[in-house]
Amino acid sequence: MSAAWQEPIPTPVPLGMGGTGSVVGPKFSSTTIAGLPAAAASAGQVFIVTDALLPALGGIVAGGGAVTVCVWSNGTNWIVI
Repeated sequence: MSAAWQEPIPTPVPLGMGGTGSVVGPKFSSTTIAGLPAAAASAGQVFIVTDALLPALGGIVAGGGAVTVCVWSNGTNWIVI
């Protein structure tokens, strides 16, 4: 049995070696909690929200705060990831 081929993880090139020190990765849409689409219609989608209130990893996100977090729709609620 052969091992599955995997895409290498990008590594930042240090500034001293002519790099920028960063890697360009995926970009997610940023919005407020009120601006999120309905969780039921967005299962599996990921967003960045900018107004989470006391977010807890794995918890349902609530608005009204000033914390920026990543959220994921489980098809029922938006969950902090």
